[in-house]
Amino acid sequence: MAWWLGTSFSAKADEISTGSTKFFAGFATFFGAFSVNEWGVIFGIFLGVASFILSWYFKVKNHDLLRSRIEQDLMKELSQ
Repeated sequence: MAWWLGTSFSAKADEISTGSTKFFAGFATFFGAFSVNEWGVIFGIFLGVASFILSWYFKVKNHDLLRSRIEQDLMKELSQ
């Protein structure tokens, strides 16, 4: 027993060991719940959504840049 902690090291080791065992059991259960084909579908859906979001984001940025360029050109024409 460690006098400065008030608990034994074996109790801490048991808590860590139990927690890690539960974590990895949950991890294995989660990934074992689906077949390889189902994981492929899930991954494909995720890639489709990510592709849509990235495409939308950069399309909006492109439109903003084009809008600012057009406004700059109009301001130059009006000032001349």
